[in-house]
Amino acid sequence: MYELLDKASAIREIQKFLFVISDKVNSDVPRVAIDGIYGEETRNAVLIFQNLYDINGDGTVDRITFDKMYVLYRDALDEDLRRDYIITDNGFPISVGTQNNDVMYIHLLLNELGKTYRDIERVDIKSTFFSERSKRAVKDLEKIFRIEGKGEVDSLFLLRMENEIASIKRANEEYI
Repeated sequence: MYELLDKASAIREIQKFLFVISDKVNSDVPRVAIDGIYGEETRNAVLIFQNLYDINGDGTVDRITFDKMYVLYRDALDEDLRRDYIITDNGFPISVGTQNNDVMYIHLLLNELGKTYRDIERVDIKSTFFSERSKRAVKDLEKIFRIEGKGEVDSLFLLRMENEIASIKRANEEYI
């Protein structure tokens, strides 16, 4: 896919993946400058990445290498977003009218699940207000989970959402 003469924007993307993976996932992956030049430094970092993740390669970014980098990069960013939220039992149930940072986390989870389950209504992940739209999205997920609910999020439903996302990620990694 990417080699020494590829376009600078595509190369910067790979370099960004390597940088974030090195910083947040595996410090054995060398950090590289995000300069859009696929020189020896980037090639060697890709080769080390391939060796660390048991990918046969020669320092060229093929489909398997790109997909593995992308999954690790995306997961690192998702973890950063999730780490900013702390939900306590005092805040449950989360229902229409609730307004706090916990709602942002619920919205983040709903949209993440919406990538797999297309029937879930999209919600604004920056919103701290649990609206009627939020309730509809939760009800969509309740249908998928085959549970009857009120469109509210309690601690068990939150755990179910988090576990479902973890299961989806494990399944996706097995096929990459």
